[in-house]
Amino acid sequence: MAELGHSTFSASGSHTWLACPGSIPLSALAGGERTSSEYAAQGTAAHLVLTWALNNKALALSYPNLTEMVDGYLIDIDEEMTSNVQITLDYVWGILASHPGAILLVDRRVNYAGWIGVGRDQGWGTLDIAIIIGNEIVTIDLKYGKGVRVEAGHDMPETVEPNSQLALYALGILTEVEDFAEIERVRLVISQPRVLEAPSEYDLSLADLKAWAQHVAVPGAQARSEERRVGKECRSRWS
Repeated sequence: MAELGHSTFSASGSHTWLACPGSIPLSALAGGERTSSEYAAQGTAAHLVLTWALNNKALALSYPNLTEMVDGYLIDIDEEMTSNVQITLDYVWGILASHPGAILLVDRRVNYAGWIGVGRDQGWGTLDIAIIIGNEIVTIDLKYGKGVRVEAGHDMPETVEPNSQLALYALGILTEVEDFAEIERVRLVISQPRVLEAPSEYDLSLADLKAWAQHVAVPGAQARSEERRVGKECRSRWS
């Protein structure tokens, strides 16, 4: 089945469906639609600059004084935006300079459905950047917002707590490369230049990532699926 529209188990919304599986079905019952805002549109514009620069091996400052229509908003791509995006670019170029054989993937659609036990059309997302360095996967996400600080992960007693969005992206990349790369480590990176001068990094073993998928993501997806089933039954009774 084609992966169209929104992913039921989206990586970007995983903090919601993992923490509160019923939240998405309830919004669906209420007839809610995803809405954008000018702040979200600014973030989308910043991601456009990031993608342009990476694909063209250019500086973010190569795209000054542009105005783009994004989600119904006219967004200025100004010096402030390009300067902030350049922080992420510098991080990426630094990795690539240190590892000439690394593989760079930009704005990549990945599918992690098999790792969380759902249908292929239900578990996918688009990551900003992935880099394959020998036995390591690096997944990088640009967060342009400055309201809430986002971390790449936390070490907890006897367990790991990776950023769920990046962890799912890493699983999606693993699906693509595991046949030709012997992956052992994963590095999750949040670049939030308007909050942090340096990106937030979280390293974990592939074994720990797979354990997180089995013990956190799979149960969360199962609970989410059950809530969806109940929601459909309720709608059929109300209609």
